[in-house]
Amino acid sequence: MWENIQSDDPDDMSVEWIVRAIETNNLLWVTDGSHFSQRGPYISGAGWVVSDVETGRKMTCSFMEYSPDASSYRAETLGLYSIHAFISALHEHF
Repeated sequence: MWENIQSDDPDDMSVEWIVRAIETNNLLWVTDGSHFSQRGPYISGAGWVVSDVETGRKMTCSFMEYSPDASSYRAETLGLYSIHAFISALHEHF
């Protein structure tokens, strides 16, 4: 799930800016999921974006899951789970 995380600055993959933006209430978090049953009946795709509205810094993550239970609902839920897992990891670490 965490193999395709990208930062707007590829030379700086740190997350300290996210922690600072949480403390100042300057983050915008967005998730999305997608399932196109005609082209990939066993694929659910999901992703998220986090952006600091003050500085413009961004980090994104996208991934897919292969499952016979693939659906639009599952894809949306995977996006939500992923971003909540990321937030939880930040909370635990910092």
